[in-house]
Amino acid sequence: MRILFVINGTDFGGTEVSLAQTAASLARRGHAVHVLSLKPVGPLGARMAAAGVAVSSFDMPEAVSPASLLQAAVRLARRLRREPYDVVHSLLPRANVVSRVANRLAGGGRPHFAGERSTDFRRARAVQVLNRLTAGWSDAVLAVSPAVRDVLIARDGIAARRILVVPNGIDLREIDRVEPADVRGERGIPAGHPIVCSIGRLIPDKGHVYLLRAVAALAARPAPAHVVLVGGGPEEGRLRDEAERLGIGPRVHCLGVRGDAGAVLKASDVFVLPSLEEGFPVSLLEAMACARPVVASAVGGIPAVLADGATGLLVPPGELWGADARTADAAQAERAVAALGVAIAALLDDPARARALGAAARKTVEESHSLDRVVSMLERLYAGRRADPGIAPAVASAGIG
Repeated sequence: MRILFVINGTDFGGTEVSLAQTAASLARRGHAVHVLSLKPVGPLGARMAAAGVAVSSFDMPEAVSPASLLQAAVRLARRLRREPYDVVHSLLPRANVVSRVANRLAGGGRPHFAGERSTDFRRARAVQVLNRLTAGWSDAVLAVSPAVRDVLIARDGIAARRILVVPNGIDLREIDRVEPADVRGERGIPAGHPIVCSIGRLIPDKGHVYLLRAVAALAARPAPAHVVLVGGGPEEGRLRDEAERLGIGPRVHCLGVRGDAGAVLKASDVFVLPSLEEGFPVSLLEAMACARPVVASAVGGIPAVLADGATGLLVPPGELWGADARTADAAQAERAVAALGVAIAALLDDPARARALGAAARKTVEESHSLDRVVSMLERLYAGRRADPGIAPAVASAGIG
């Protein structure tokens, strides 16, 4: 098949990493895959191109407006008239709007699937409204988790029958080829001092500040834990300041954006995901695939894949959500910090339990979230066999829908 993926951008991020792995897998299976990045091509886009996946860009700016969306849709419509794609699959609201309108302008005739990957209500107003108004122009909306599906039904009024839950998958062969990074040597972390790793953009929603406070509360341990943060973003300065305020500055290591997240994970003792909202984080699957013991917030799609006490430990999020936006709640924040600290200490104090949870997490990924399994689901979907009885059982057996 000739498959066109449309995505907002190709910098490092969970959605972008998932797309890169999916596109490469489809290409290996003999499909002609093209990735269109609306914004300038980023590091992952360059990596996909180097791996043989066709990548192009419309070089759209970060700021969005109805005029810019229409302009991009017209450009894409011209391409769709010129190139005989068999299917268009977009990811994230901006790309969904642009590709839906373009498909209409080009005369339709090819299936369009829209990927939704977040439970977050905060979007640019124009994108949010247009995404809701054009949802019916997609053949199906692909939600990455049941939590995202429920938001689409409640917030956007999309009929449940039009939403398919297609989870993220992880390339286990790639994970298994990775050797641990020398994080201790790079950052001067003493032997015997545990490494607590978190991967994700440094933005408020990822809840990193609560992780720092939890680790600071464990300072009395004989071998104090070091925090390794992988990712970049606007919160880095505030997090560094908070680490200094808490007295743990030398034990907090911001590694920035890296292409070897699996290697860093394999060098870590515990993976922590203290997010305030999530659709279905790829970093969680990476940690589970690496057999790392996990502590994660019980938000969004996380509880659907991580079973508390069986494949990891779930804790309450750092802040509560109000009706329209996130609202600070001091008591909730204190409870979250305390719960994070207890969970992290429990894994560091009981290595046998930590290993058992990591092994069980790896088995879950092998059985339900391998990249091959997810790509096979997409192939059946793309081929137009939405009524294929193999699709729904595949989703259900993954514990995702």
